[in-house]
Amino acid sequence: MLDKKHIHSTIQRGKRGGAFCSSSIPKIYPYILINFTENYESTSNLAHELGHAIHFILSAKRQNIFNVHSALPIAETASIFSELILIEKIKKENPSIAEGLVLRQLDNLYASIARQIEFVEFEKEIHNIIKKSPTTDEISNIYLNRIKKHFGSEVYIPDYFKYEWLSVPHIFNTPFYCYAYAFGNLLSLAIYSACLEGDNIKQKFIQMLSEGSSKSPKDLVKELGFDIDDERFWQKGFDQIERMVKEIE
Repeated sequence: MLDKKHIHSTIQRGKRGGAFCSSSIPKIYPYILINFTENYESTSNLAHELGHAIHFILSAKRQNIFNVHSALPIAETASIFSELILIEKIKKENPSIAEGLVLRQLDNLYASIARQIEFVEFEKEIHNIIKKSPTTDEISNIYLNRIKKHFGSEVYIPDYFKYEWLSVPHIFNTPFYCYAYAFGNLLSLAIYSACLEGDNIKQKFIQMLSEGSSKSPKDLVKELGFDIDDERFWQKGFDQIERMVKEIE
């Protein structure tokens, strides 16, 4: 990606914010757009987008234009795994900031698992009642009630938060996409946990990324030795999170 100059990282006037990896057809390497500021946040973003690029490059070597792009639930797996590798590398090289990194990682895991699932549950509820033509305020009140229940009595939620859902682009551009973040995080954590335990999963993981969407997500994950219908698979991801909490304690 670097040699082909397919990463635009320079900060310049008029450039959009955020970061993304754009891929098209198998014979063209993906492109990454990012504003790189040499801090942890932008480095983590770069690792994330490079994960997407690696996923596409591996798939492009074997798949045709119809199934080179990954299935939605698998789409965030390589990118999140790349973030995990980066965090472990920094923790080893600079132990003095390890605690802060793990705390930040736990924050991100909450935001990208529990919160993303809540977005999808909200979407499901709204899609079920949309035929009744609810107003924006009615939808917003449903959202507010959901997040108040989600956070419980310990967190004060101002009423204006009921409009938060309007700022989530995935809800409008790619309905139910947020599920991929929760799926990808828990799958990446399960794979990473297996790597730490010495499980011979690395080559299987590369093989899975090479298969694009030629198989169903269930069959792709099955090749790693996991069954997404089994609660124990999901629990492996949460077990890794629990280890992080104990590490902090």
